[in-house]
Amino acid sequence: MVLHAGIEDHPANFTRFLVVSRAAASRPETAPTKTSLVVSLANVPGALHRALGPFARRGLDLSKIESRPIPGRPWEYAFYLDVLGDCGEVAAALAELTETGATSTVRVLGNYAAAVQRR
Repeated sequence: MVLHAGIEDHPANFTRFLVVSRAAASRPETAPTKTSLVVSLANVPGALHRALGPFARRGLDLSKIESRPIPGRPWEYAFYLDVLGDCGEVAAALAELTETGATSTVRVLGNYAAAVQRR
């Protein structure tokens, strides 16, 4: 539900809100989905390349890749990813990612309906 439209001071500005509920939200099967996750990688050559490969092979769009240092673990980073695409394909990519051992941890933060882009 939109309470007030057009309140931004810049046309490319987006504000997202999160709704928390005990009941699962329903969405149409055809609705685009976004999965947010955190992947921890060791500091070895090619680690990020190997970690992103399963997504690329399935044609999944990574709309965000953000790195943050892991406290207490010098030169190791956690990568926050937003993956756009079919939940089944994302699950398959995550299964491949964990099987290859390219990551030290994978944590799914959530899966939700992706916002429809305004043009």
